[in-house]
Amino acid sequence: MAKVRTSPIWGAASATLTDIDWAILHELARDPLASSRAVADAVGISLSQAQGRIRALDRRSVSHVVAVLDTGASGQSLAWVTVDVRGRAVELVARELAAIREVMMVSALAGGAHDILMCVRFRQIGDLDERLLRKMAKIEGIIRHDLSIVIASPVFRSEYVTISPDFLKTDVEGIVGDLAIDFDDSVLDTLDRQIVAELQVNGRASAKYISNKYDISAGAVRYRIRNLQNSGVMRFMTLFLPQELGINNFAFVQISVMNGSVDQVISDLRSRLWLPQLFLCTGSRNIKAVMLAETLDQIMTERIQDIRNIRGVSQADISPISRAYKFEMRWGQPFTEPYDHARPTATK
Repeated sequence: MAKVRTSPIWGAASATLTDIDWAILHELARDPLASSRAVADAVGISLSQAQGRIRALDRRSVSHVVAVLDTGASGQSLAWVTVDVRGRAVELVARELAAIREVMMVSALAGGAHDILMCVRFRQIGDLDERLLRKMAKIEGIIRHDLSIVIASPVFRSEYVTISPDFLKTDVEGIVGDLAIDFDDSVLDTLDRQIVAELQVNGRASAKYISNKYDISAGAVRYRIRNLQNSGVMRFMTLFLPQELGINNFAFVQISVMNGSVDQVISDLRSRLWLPQLFLCTGSRNIKAVMLAETLDQIMTERIQDIRNIRGVSQADISPISRAYKFEMRWGQPFTEPYDHARPTATK
């Protein structure tokens, strides 16, 4: 039987990853564009061994590097929306919601007060009514919704785990078209959009590959990528397949905080690595979070109780995420802190 090893990043266990695999994933989380040579030197293995291991992880979709666009740089804000459904299958409603362009994420909830969770992006408050709420009103089965606008994202860690490789974009031309809607030429011109689109399909695509495809110099490609990074419009993130890491369950947490306690509560929550995303929002449940766990029991007992025991928390409700219907991984918030977990020791 394979030895079960505990992740030094998330505290989960996996029977499929070796110590060397964990060490490589650590380096890729710290630096998504790290070369095979840099990974080999950091982990203490040969170049050929690092190349082979990275290729094997790629084939299994354990990790994937993607270029992420910053919502703030495009003048957009975020909002969380919970939806209640009656008289119609939740799956049918979720799929209609997922078709709305501004909806970034749609998931079905289980065991909580609501049926569906969404994250949406918008430019102006009026856009929420015109581009979201009016469209939602036409969807059969929705009886109620609750919307909370994100004021700040105090925690958005670089080691965030994705839900499924099925949501990775592969249509470069489609992405270019989307970018033309989201960014005007003063931010991204046509060539910028093409470069970003290629990197959103494969964040490790080489400058040479992109330059050959668009008949420009590799130096020009590298120059534009640096400009996009330096301006904050784009950055690179390593996404992971959670099941390979021993993470099999996700949940959405809504927290009410006593007056004057928000800063202290956020400080306490920041230490929980299993809360990779934390949002300060409008409404009575003024903190919302995404939770990772190995088991559902861990979510419903140990981790929710840990949150409720934090001083200043007056109420905390949890809704396990049962299925994802849309997960737009091309957008994100600025990282709140550098990746700084101790590198695991790779034993051969």
